[in-house]
Parts: sequence; C-alpha cells; structure tokens
Amino acid sequence: MSDLATQKKHRMLEKASKNFLLLPPVSIGRKEMIITLPSDVRNQIIKRLMERGDPVKGVDFRVRLFGADHDTFFKPQVLAPRAALRTFMDNVGTPTGRKIKGRKASSDRALPVGRLTDYLEKSKALIKAADGPFNDFCSHYDEHLQVGRESVDHNFPFLVNWGGEMVPVSEVISHKKFTPDLAHFRKAFYVELPVPRRMTLSDFSDLNLPADVLDKWAEQELAAVEEQLDNAKERLIEKALKLLKRVNDQLDKDPDKLKLYDTLITDAAALSESLKGMVEGYDPSDLQLRNAAVLIQEKIGSIESTDVWRNSTEARQETLRAVKAAGKVFTASKKIIEKKRAKSAPVAASVADDLMTECGMLADIL
Repeated sequence: MSDLATQKKHRMLEKASKNFLLLPPVSIGRKEMIITLPSDVRNQIIKRLMERGDPVKGVDFRVRLFGADHDTFFKPQVLAPRAALRTFMDNVGTPTGRKIKGRKASSDRALPVGRLTDYLEKSKALIKAADGPFNDFCSHYDEHLQVGRESVDHNFPFLVNWGGEMVPVSEVISHKKFTPDLAHFRKAFYVELPVPRRMTLSDFSDLNLPADVLDKWAEQELAAVEEQLDNAKERLIEKALKLLKRVNDQLDKDPDKLKLYDTLITDAAALSESLKGMVEGYDPSDLQLRNAAVLIQEKIGSIESTDVWRNSTEARQETLRAVKAAGKVFTASKKIIEKKRAKSAPVAASVADDLMTECGMLADIL
C-alpha cells in the first residue's frame, strides 16, 4: 500500500473509531423456579403409587414452585418483561465478532454514537417496565409459593421420609435448597448494564520508544478497529441477505399461496437504518452499499402493508427486482470483506472501489 493510501485508510479508521461505541454484553439474571424432585423422594412416590395401583409411567416429577401462578403471574410479571429487555439488547447495535463454527464470537456490539441517547432511553424504559410488575410479584411472593405447595400436595398426597421425618412433599420443596427466600429471589433477577466503551486508539507518541515499535503498535490498533468494523459490517450484510431470501420466498409464489407477514416490512426498515449508519460511520464512500440500503427501505421497508403485495402483481415484481439488485450488492460486499481477510497485507482501495468491479453500478443492475 502506498504511503498516501495508508494515510487515507488511517484517517478513515481513526474517524470511524470515534463514530461508534462498543456495547459489552448485558447481564440479565433469571431463575426458572422449576425443580425436579430429589431421586429418593421420587422413589418413595413411585412406591406409594404402585401400592395404590396407580400408573407410574409418564408421572412428571418436575415441580413449578408457584404452581398455577407460574403461568398466571410469574411468566407475565417477571419472565416476559425480562425477555423483552433481552430481545432489545440482543438486537441493539451490531455484533463485532465473526460467526465461526467451533469458536465463540465476541459479544461486543458496535453502536453508532448518534444512537446512544435512544439506546439509553429505551433500555431505561424497558428496565422500568420490568421492575414494576416484578416488585408487585415480590409483594405476594409467599402467597405464590403457597399456591405451589398446595399444588404439589394435591398431585402427590403422600408423606415422604425427608431428613429422618415423615413430611408432605410440599415441605421438601420448601427447603432453602430448592426454594429461595425473597431476598435471594430478588437477587437472582438482576440487570447489569455495562458502560459503553470507545474503540480506543492509544496515543504512544509521548513514550521514549523506537519509532518502528510505535508504528507497529499503531498499525495493530488500527487493524483491530478495522476487524471489528468489518465484522460488524459483515454481520449486517448476512442479516440483509437472510431478509432478502425471506422476501423472495414469500413473494415469488402464486397469489393464492402468498403468506405475507408484516415483520418483512418492519425488519427491512430497521435493517436499512443500520446499514446506512454503518456506511456513514465507517466508509462514507461506499455508495453502493448505501444505495442498496436505501433500495431496501423504499421497496420493502416503506410498503404501507402486505396488502400492497397481496393485491398487486406489479408491486410484487417491483420488490423482487429490488431484492435481486440489492442481493448482488450484498453478496459482492461480503466477498470483498472475505478477500480482505485472506490477504496478509491491507488492501489499497476502499471497499467502495472494489464494489464497482464486483457487481457494477446499482443503477445499471436495476
């Protein structure tokens, strides 16, 4: 790579490192509150059932500690709001690790700096939405447990030997080994939002070290930033290709066999914004990828409803043409990223320059 090209690339990466934040993985605690009765208790229950002539096969020894309240209160008040928070966190930003079979990818996610405020507001609102019903559930914790105890005694109306004493099965499950007290229950359902990190580029210029060492360190840091951004870009492209396949599979059918879902539209709109944010923050010269993102928004993400496709052959064909055009750009973009990785030395041209060669101008494809 020429000195001029190297400097241009360095400036682009230094600027990009300030356009994105890294979101470390969020930690959201949960406890299923379902246990399996101990083997010695199970054996005693089986013996009692056989003595009564009751069937043993198919007996479920898993116990919901809240009984019927598990589905009525625990799921909607505790588990569901935390699942919504987890879903949001799993989709905010873009993963910076590659998907490689047999290896765990980095779980840090790249988020454009301009979207940080929205991320903080939404995460705060979701946490608040989870805390309210959770606190309400906790205020009736003992009552919910009582429902579970009554349920297990109804299902297994026997005394069993537990710790040398003959006790109801409900007393077994009430042991602290199986049922946490309220304080430990609360502690199990924590939410920890780590502080976002910068894609830091260290300044070693004030160190009294050989210039070649400092240059090597700077190159390594820039390479790490480039790898993170390329990985994030590739993950978005892979997501886009999956979306286009969904659209193609649903639209390329006889009208009477169409099964259309509104998530096609909402997913396309969200993905288009993410792709445009990646281009603007990383490589603004990548006009091909940006135009493909705009095309997805216009031909899929902006559709008023799936009825437009259901009622118009022309609208379906127009969207399918856009799918084909955008798919060529995304496939070419992915190949270029893979080609960059395969080379031992950094590429001289930007991704946008290679895209012209790989797939041609988007307007020509359309």
